[in-house]
Amino acid sequence: MTAASLRTPTNTAIALLANMFWQGDCRGMLAKVDRPVLYTIAAPALKMQAELLKQHVAAARVEVFEGAGHALFVDEADRFNRVLDQFLADLAL
Repeated sequence: MTAASLRTPTNTAIALLANMFWQGDCRGMLAKVDRPVLYTIAAPALKMQAELLKQHVAAARVEVFEGAGHALFVDEADRFNRVLDQFLADLAL
């Protein structure tokens, strides 16, 4: 995972970090989302974002992983895979 992360171009990494701390009003953008969204979070501070997403994106599914680290697919691999499998299966209906 470290090797893959280190292949991220510097300008892309900076943009990702800047976007992570951006606190602007994104409701206008969310109103344009017309695809199913799976939003997985572990940090309690992100619960407000999750609620905002659910309010503005009808097809949003939020899954909270209390106490997990940043890499949910590593820290709680079995649960993460079950959630992702179910999300994808629901899309096929």
